[in-house]
Amino acid sequence: MRMRSVDTVVVGLGVMGASTLGVLASRGLNPLGLEQYWAGHPFGSSHGESRIIRQAYYEHPDYVPLVQEAWQAWRALERSSGWPLLTETGGLMVGRPDSELIRGALRSAIQHHLPHERLEASALMRRFPAFRVDPDDVGVYEPRAGVLIAERATEALVAEACRQGAAVQLGQRVRQVAPEGGGVVVHTDQGSIRARCAVVAAGPWTRELLPEWNVPLVVERQAVTWLRAQEPRWFHPDRFPVYMREEASGDTFYGFPSLDAATVKLARHHGGATTTPDRVARHVGEDDLAVARRFAARTFPGLLPTVAQSTVCLYTDTPDRHFAVGPLSPDVPQIVVLAGFSGHGFKFGPAIGRIAADLLATPGSGPALFRPDRFIGA
Repeated sequence: MRMRSVDTVVVGLGVMGASTLGVLASRGLNPLGLEQYWAGHPFGSSHGESRIIRQAYYEHPDYVPLVQEAWQAWRALERSSGWPLLTETGGLMVGRPDSELIRGALRSAIQHHLPHERLEASALMRRFPAFRVDPDDVGVYEPRAGVLIAERATEALVAEACRQGAAVQLGQRVRQVAPEGGGVVVHTDQGSIRARCAVVAAGPWTRELLPEWNVPLVVERQAVTWLRAQEPRWFHPDRFPVYMREEASGDTFYGFPSLDAATVKLARHHGGATTTPDRVARHVGEDDLAVARRFAARTFPGLLPTVAQSTVCLYTDTPDRHFAVGPLSPDVPQIVVLAGFSGHGFKFGPAIGRIAADLLATPGSGPALFRPDRFIGA
């Protein structure tokens, strides 16, 4: 079979790959995007109806400029696609005053001069009557946070990339990405492709494609549940923010307003079983549902224990839960890897796409926080 040649290949068209494909296309590189399923498929990490976008970023202040960049890019994509993608609802972080969630959100908000309010428990429940929190809990509320519509956003990114000149091949599984003679050869189940450079955005399949990469990734199974609301008006996006709550146990949960005037999506953040994308238990069982119901009973008296819908998604975690974005190795800058988004990456898609394109043009660029070589010798 004759080997095809292209300039740049993007492997995986979840939110990160689709974003990268669009940036590369906008720079005139005519990239080829390969996806084993379809845009917005339910087998990886870019599905499940909705994703939180927030700016008072408890994980690290260095994320704030990137989420602000991404916010503007999502709004631009809305304008070019004609699809509503981002609904501003405000965001609420809830926990003890000394919790990682509260301390980190306040640190980022103060350092970056973000509008925010610190709410005592009683004031929080008056403002947002759907919530029940402990007397010693506090909240950090930021007005500029909201909901991204996940599958629609990914589909819009792919459509925009094609409009800019990218080519896309769906239903083509990549088996290996290998450096060769200063370039790259991508082996798929339908033949091989030679390219000048490649971006691998394979999510939970990263380790399978690049076993030699030095980042220790763990794939984590996460169950997501939609419960029926007894009083849907309490959970309307106009009066109910996206939220995260760190409990005294250390468990953190997150959730959304009702997008269908009937059900409310919530889930635990981390704490899932280690798995692989091809062996994961995709059925949401009673143990999964019990976790969601117990949290809802503690926090939202207006939610019923009735499960309307559930799904499984996958986190691909790094040891420190910061992203891993950079070359396969210092000697192979022509392969850039995007991985380890650890359950909080979706919102950054357009910014990560820009960083990936910059890395191909200027090896060694990119945020120090995400450098993959931080794990060498770890």
